Amino acid sequence: MRQVELFNRMTKVLEENREFAVARLLFSEGSAPQEPGAGMIIFPNGSTEGTIGGGPFEAQVIADALNLIRSGKILHKRYEFTREGLGMLCCGAADVLIETFRRPWNLWIFGGGHVGQALCRMAAQIGIFRMTVFDDRIEYATRERHPDADSVILTDPEYCNNVPIPDLTTFVVIVTRGHSMDQKLVARLSPHDSAYIGMMGSVSKKKAMISELEAQGVEPQHLAKVEIPIGLPLGGKALPEVALSILARLVQVKNELETRHKSSGRD
Repeated sequence: MRQVELFNRMTKVLEENREFAVARLLFSEGSAPQEPGAGMIIFPNGSTEGTIGGGPFEAQVIADALNLIRSGKILHKRYEFTREGLGMLCCGAADVLIETFRRPWNLWIFGGGHVGQALCRMAAQIGIFRMTVFDDRIEYATRERHPDADSVILTDPEYCNNVPIPDLTTFVVIVTRGHSMDQKLVARLSPHDSAYIGMMGSVSKKKAMISELEAQGVEPQHLAKVEIPIGLPLGGKALPEVALSILARLVQVKNELETRHKSSGRD
């Protein structure tokens, strides 16, 4: 796969929010089957698109790429085309750069008020999450209020319009201006897969909310995923401390998920 074709395909795969590695042939000498600039895409299940040479050489590159996907690292390696190195009779060598592209972690903040604004501003400093802020009030769903967000979405008072379905890369933080709206979002979003879902509230409010939602037919196993109160118990109640406690918990969960992912070697 030549460079223009490779970069175009990488763009499409990134838009599909998929995880993959790219191997590019930087230099070759001797009996290398491809010219420098050739590239290929390797997916976590071992499937590939494109080629940088085939045979034992490419098989070893694919194996190295799969290991890198699990570690999230980059590799610049020289492959020797010898009987001792790759079991090949021809002579030559190739330098290959293997880069990995991980699915981004998404942070959805429901509520563009003071807590949501502070959390978005603080989370931008660590650069881990792709952030989206949702609010039903025009004045709270603006770029001026949330300049660090990747997107700001104006929804309806029921938080239905323009709200997609979360997935396992999504961290859901519910901090709207009212407990009743928080509860509706828990009912709507908790049945779906997500990396994390939490909302503000006391332990007593949590018990009351769970009882009400179970009576409405929400499954207990879905409600069990929701953390209330949200955030690590840092002890402070000032706005920056509340935002920090939420962000600290999100980072903690993110690191736990990545550790689990690396140890399991799953896509």
